[in-house]
Amino acid sequence: MNLIICCTPLQVLIAKEIILSNGGKEKFYGVMLSPVKNEKYEYYYSLLKEVTSDAFFIYRKQTVLSWGISFLKLKIFLFFKKRINSIYLSNINDELIHLLIDSMRHIDLYTFDDGTANIIKTSAFYSRSVRNRTKILRAALRIKTTMNTVKEKSLLHYTIYPNISNIINKTKVVSIFNTENYDNVRSDEKLIKVFLGQPFYNSSIRNKDFIEKIVKKLDIDFYIPHPREDYRVENVTYVESKLVFEELFAKEFSNKKCIIYTFYSGAILNLLNLSSVQLISILPKELDDLIIPRKVVNESYYLFKQLGIEVLEI
Repeated sequence: MNLIICCTPLQVLIAKEIILSNGGKEKFYGVMLSPVKNEKYEYYYSLLKEVTSDAFFIYRKQTVLSWGISFLKLKIFLFFKKRINSIYLSNINDELIHLLIDSMRHIDLYTFDDGTANIIKTSAFYSRSVRNRTKILRAALRIKTTMNTVKEKSLLHYTIYPNISNIINKTKVVSIFNTENYDNVRSDEKLIKVFLGQPFYNSSIRNKDFIEKIVKKLDIDFYIPHPREDYRVENVTYVESKLVFEELFAKEFSNKKCIIYTFYSGAILNLLNLSSVQLISILPKELDDLIIPRKVVNESYYLFKQLGIEVLEI
């Protein structure tokens, strides 16, 4: 049997395609391991259950106690299952998953994308700074598996980003987005402007004010909020859904002529080949107090330019 571990809704979509690509020849157990538990996560957990022989949701808070309880729950879930021969995982830097790998002998490892962290060379998947608390935890539990050993042992990496260098060289492309019906848009179709939200600065007030300026300046029609946003943008129509962006786009904007604006959200990379969609990345002129490291932001915009996405400085 195979075990596939997901920590986000996007990972579930990729996991689903991995499982279906096996054509039913191999059976999978599924685990949703996440510090988030809401309607969206419950929905994608239900999708994971649909394509696996059995699945389990483990809600893990960011504490050492919760970490330990989560590991015990995971081991109990697997104790009553058939022997696991292979583990499919995305979060290659997760200590709990490392400990699980250590506890299982003769396991084949496969990896799949977590998002743009897989293709941004300055992300934590390429150079990771381990906190002292994590070092103590690893030493106390004698965790031998590391992020680098996972990459070294991965037999194959499943990616949604074709022709882009990933964490390991041996990759197989899977598609989570069906583009068949998006090239038949009529030329007289009204142009729709959509902003895909994303916190850019550490300050919620600053994010809100800046995005509202963009909405007004660019005459945005619809706003898709990011799950981490704790502010609400005024004077724009919200599109709120439990679906991840790729599925939401397919549902709400099928056969529409669109301009999709965002900062550096990797979700738009799945729309690169749609002739009916124009992608524009907004680059703020003020690059201080950023929510993620400056070097990651810089590389993200550099990658967008390399892929032919227009970068608009505001």
